[in-house]
Amino acid sequence: MKLLKNLVKCLCSAVVVVMSLLTSSLADDIRQPSKAGSFYTADANELQDQISKLLAAESRTVEGKPTLLFVPHAGYFYSGATAAKAYKQVQGEQYDTVILVGPCHRGDITGAVIWDGAAWRSPLRETAIDRELAAKIAAEHPSFSLSTNCHANEHSLEVQLPFLQQVLPDAKIVPILLNDRSMANKLAKAIAKHMNDKTLLVLSSDLSHFYTAERANEIDSIATETMRNQDPVKLREQLDNNEVEMCGGAAYITGLYVGYELAHPKMYVLGYDHSGTASGDNSRVVGYFSGAVTNTEALTTSQQDTLLAYAKSVIRKHYGLSAEDIDISDSAFDKVKGVFITLRSFPKGSEAEGPLRGCIGHILPVQSIREDVKEMTLSSALHDSRFPPVTKEELDSMTLEISILNPPKKIKSNKEIVFGMHGVVISKGSRSGVFLPEVAYHFNDKNEFLSELCSQKAGLPRDCWHDDKLGNGDQKTELSTFTTQKTKTISLAG
Repeated sequence: MKLLKNLVKCLCSAVVVVMSLLTSSLADDIRQPSKAGSFYTADANELQDQISKLLAAESRTVEGKPTLLFVPHAGYFYSGATAAKAYKQVQGEQYDTVILVGPCHRGDITGAVIWDGAAWRSPLRETAIDRELAAKIAAEHPSFSLSTNCHANEHSLEVQLPFLQQVLPDAKIVPILLNDRSMANKLAKAIAKHMNDKTLLVLSSDLSHFYTAERANEIDSIATETMRNQDPVKLREQLDNNEVEMCGGAAYITGLYVGYELAHPKMYVLGYDHSGTASGDNSRVVGYFSGAVTNTEALTTSQQDTLLAYAKSVIRKHYGLSAEDIDISDSAFDKVKGVFITLRSFPKGSEAEGPLRGCIGHILPVQSIREDVKEMTLSSALHDSRFPPVTKEELDSMTLEISILNPPKKIKSNKEIVFGMHGVVISKGSRSGVFLPEVAYHFNDKNEFLSELCSQKAGLPRDCWHDDKLGNGDQKTELSTFTTQKTKTISLAG
């Protein structure tokens, strides 16, 4: 009997230990607020009231649904009003997930560190992590990891949570920390690949630190203009050369690259301020910026899927193969845009990008998207002079993708070209050539990309892109850049 009592006692103790471990594990899985009571109030009612008042303040209104927000991350007393100008733009919109990218201020991290847990908590409530999306982004590069490293006490993303809980109460989040500016382009590609119409990207940074208000305004005006022009390459150069300051420079560069990837070219500068406005001390201030990026011309994910299905139907019907009848009546397809169709071959069962099989399109808008997709799909299959016409037997091992072009803009210097983000048109007299943005990834650098564009596509000397050869007239080379909205790839198999 005594042995039985001891056994029961041991079992009860074991259960207590297991329950304690489980409770501790679950608690560790939820990121607790570390800055409540310092960066913002820990009282839920006061916090909700403060955010409501900040959001109620007058602010510029943007056209279209934002895809990206750029916000500061200081205490609400200092930067809350500037941040609210951005968050106000998404109030009442529908997003399933918000991806947040900011810096790790205190700690060493390698690559992008994506929060590995179930939820984040603020004084207002808990917000779930979109763990599926977090895992997909983490899998895109060896330097991306699922981890809690540096997250627990980092404020750059924590201070965004109460705002998001107020304006987008049902959205999940994916918190990411990044310090390495050289990784921004890679992270941008990974994020853009998994974004859709129900995804918002929030980038977190403050600007200059601890200058006089007058000097801060000078430095930050340079940064603000670069942000307005959405130039990630120039911003990185300015940061590397200490011309501007951003503690979350890698995050802001990531956002600008994502804007290019999604062909969202419209930046709204919503606000600039510094800490001296709130504190009254203009001797040592910190600068704050907020902005939003939209593209009212962009096709939604659903519209892109319809357009891809339509192109597939067009080409299969041409070869007398079975194909669905696709409703292409959406008025979005009435827009007149340049369109390129890219066809590739691929080995059956392979997911790797195959060799080019045809690529033809219009750089300038000449007819509706609907009409151009139909015409360019068949032209790419039948009339690309670099390849023999596509045969019926090839279709089961081919893919198709569509690029919708924003109108080209003439530039005065090749320095204005963002490698990998801009498509480029080069012309001289009667000769011209074009490379889509994604062609850049087949070259080592911008110089090689432009040299090949001159010689291969335009039949011009390889150095025709150099600034000393640019200008107007038949004897000069002209350069133009454009951005594209690129669809996913679709198989042409039945």
